[in-house]
Amino acid sequence: MASTETVIEVDTQAAELLQRASRRAKARGQTLGAYLAQVLPEDEPDARRVASQRDAWESFVSGMTAWSTAHLPAGYVADDSRDAAYDDRT
Repeated sequence: MASTETVIEVDTQAAELLQRASRRAKARGQTLGAYLAQVLPEDEPDARRVASQRDAWESFVSGMTAWSTAHLPAGYVADDSRDAAYDDRT
């Protein structure tokens, strides 16, 4: 196992968290780096995250469109207006 010694200044809370992570890594038979790689998510660039969210939304809309085509009569339009939603509350 290759190791590198690096000295960084951190606040007390960060030092305690690193010590706790180091103990957990050792208990699992891992290096601190291997342990942190498992518990910390990779940074995802904003563009990739936005594209992923857009793809998920488009997939949801596509699925709902397919479902409504298969289960609702042709030309069905939902009346989701405020008046329809609160018709009985006049």
